[in-house]
Amino acid sequence: MKPKTSLILFALIAAAALALAALQLQPGLALGGNGGQKLSSSVETIFESLAGKNPNDVYEAIDKLSDSEYRSILSSIKPRFASAPPFRCTPDMGARLCELLSRSSANGVVEPWEFCFNEPIDAGCPAATFCDAYSGRCQSSQGPCFLDAAREQFERNR
Repeated sequence: MKPKTSLILFALIAAAALALAALQLQPGLALGGNGGQKLSSSVETIFESLAGKNPNDVYEAIDKLSDSEYRSILSSIKPRFASAPPFRCTPDMGARLCELLSRSSANGVVEPWEFCFNEPIDAGCPAATFCDAYSGRCQSSQGPCFLDAAREQFERNR
């Protein structure tokens, strides 16, 4: 392996280790769940049922929740940051989704109803990624193209 390639590989591994260490040190900034808060079993079940679904399925499931389930979710939401800007609902949002996003946006937790296109503060995409309109999650803009270029470079250097 060439020195330049091994240096890049080492830098990538070090960056990944640093990111993992930072996530373990900051349990309040969880990706999913509710930021380390202890949830009741019914709320955990609701969160689990919403996790991993596409946005339309999540919105339908929220509308189908009973009033008591919906109130328990509202009461389990971690408070917003004090300096957070107000959330503005769009005309096409349902009343429940609007209320959930108004309470949960900018609280440091990515709840199941927050996607990169409706809550950019908590679920926004970092550099070199883009918001996938279907899944509502960040996708790498370099994905297969980057891997093809890396493979070609490797083949040339053998």
